[in-house]
Amino acid sequence: VLYESRKPAEAVALYPRSGYSGGGSVVQVVGRHMGSAGCSFGGMPGAAHVVSSVLMKCEAPASAASDGDVAMQLLDGWQAGSAAELMYEYRAEEAVSGLTPSNSTSAGGVLVEVRATGLVNVRGLACAVGTIAPVTARWVRERIAECSMPSHSAGGVEVRIGAGGEYGHAGKEMRFTAEALGGVVVEGEDVAAS
Repeated sequence: VLYESRKPAEAVALYPRSGYSGGGSVVQVVGRHMGSAGCSFGGMPGAAHVVSSVLMKCEAPASAASDGDVAMQLLDGWQAGSAAELMYEYRAEEAVSGLTPSNSTSAGGVLVEVRATGLVNVRGLACAVGTIAPVTARWVRERIAECSMPSHSAGGVEVRIGAGGEYGHAGKEMRFTAEALGGVVVEGEDVAAS
């Protein structure tokens, strides 16, 4: 008779702690004794990949209840009832509806108000400016956040908003204009430097 004993899987942290209600978010779970653990979100199993005894990646399934907090549990196949629980928040996908102002200089630094549906005050709130991400965002109030534009080459790029490395698919265009000697060219007008 072969007998094997090991400690139950234990989760201590999740990143990100939220994702879209449609599922598909990859969540890193940090813990101990992850050997053959699986995971579930609100009782719905998610695909799991054990990276090491202290790290596992889980794919959050689509939420049956839409938005809100659910328990993320580690499912340990070795010992019945051995599970650790942390909270995970499902949220609607953000859709940018407007930018004010909608232009910036290529030097960046312009503070932009980002209006978006589905926007909630979550940890890791950030903008994606073209391929530059994350650009830290500051929550202002419901449906409004602010992002400071990074430097970027002249032209139009899409600005999106999200959290935890996921950004909504619906964005708005930001126009970056080249700086001119002694001033800045904005929308075809010379503006003297201050």
